[in-house]
Amino acid sequence: MKRALSRLQGWLALLLFTLVLVPSTSNAASGDITALTIVNDNPQKLTVSQTVQLKVMADIEGLTSKHDVSETVTWTTSDASIVTVTKGKAKALKGGNATLTASQKGATAQLHIQVEEKITKIQASPKSYRFAKGGVQTLPKVTITRGNGAQEDVTNSVKWSMSASNAVLENGSFRGVTPGRVTLEGTYGGKTVKIPIAIEDEIVRMEVTPAV
Repeated sequence: MKRALSRLQGWLALLLFTLVLVPSTSNAASGDITALTIVNDNPQKLTVSQTVQLKVMADIEGLTSKHDVSETVTWTTSDASIVTVTKGKAKALKGGNATLTASQKGATAQLHIQVEEKITKIQASPKSYRFAKGGVQTLPKVTITRGNGAQEDVTNSVKWSMSASNAVLENGSFRGVTPGRVTLEGTYGGKTVKIPIAIEDEIVRMEVTPAV
């Protein structure tokens, strides 16, 4: 009886020694979320009344790939008068900046959103071009007007295209290739401005008649 009790005490001592010396291999239990990532651009730029569906990916202990948790995270906003979030969809209400926070099981991620007023008008200067074949012209200056009346020079951010091959775009300019009419189109923020171009035959000689 004493021998069996002594043996049991020995096993208990060995078990206790093992538990003390062997540390836990991880602070997180299998299945715990260790990090959240908001996939959308940061910062995210929106215009008033625009909405965007947000996507959130989670790093989970024990899994090698990220898991989509967009439908289960909890959202908060730093300013509900600028941006609101409902079922993962952010809606811009007025111009300004706000920070959205996604959270789940102690993990968080943030997305900074810049809300701009709607563009009500886009215009170019000059409004039209007329020049000879082979000539090179600088792209026009483009200005936008927003809903609050503010104007911005967006020349360097406009995407340009030609309606036909009569003219070709080059770095910051365009060149007339063949005589005819073509339209230069500039797009910014969903708005497009169109500039008519007339390309004429090159004048190679001038004569005055009758000769004196």
